[in-house]
Amino acid sequence: MAIDQKEENRETKDNTEGKHEHSNASKRLSIEDAQDRRLWRLFTKMKSIFCIIAGLAAISYTNARIYDAESLTSDLRNFGVPEDQIPTFVCIAQHESSFNTGIVGNPNSDNSQDYGLFQINNHFWCQNGSPGNGCNISCEDLLNDDISDDVACARQILQQQGFGAWTTYQYCH
Repeated sequence: MAIDQKEENRETKDNTEGKHEHSNASKRLSIEDAQDRRLWRLFTKMKSIFCIIAGLAAISYTNARIYDAESLTSDLRNFGVPEDQIPTFVCIAQHESSFNTGIVGNPNSDNSQDYGLFQINNHFWCQNGSPGNGCNISCEDLLNDDISDDVACARQILQQQGFGAWTTYQYCH
């Protein structure tokens, strides 16, 4: 009987340890599950934020266009730019923006910025947020694929200051 008692005590001990191990394992799993759920929620929120930012960036630049010299030449003709001015405007656009209508330049020394295909300055010619300054245009309107306003403003700058208003003109004559 002593042997039977020892075996029974051993079985009881094994069962108790098994229950404790199972209980501890369950606690670990529930803690890990909770952590996994929190991480998943965080990941989902981060993914949502990223998608919103990417969407806003896409909206901002969806209407921008990157020209080549030939297509810009054609559009300038269609807007009535004199033939003798077209090569210079094309050269300026190439050097100022690499033909990209959606470019906003880095801040200048006076904290102004240049916008669009011809890098038109917000201190003198366009205004941020609403029409204003010399061309009575919003700077943001210079960042889309409709360059009619860019061309009109660039021609006004040319009329008032000449091609020398663009520092890149030195590469174009």
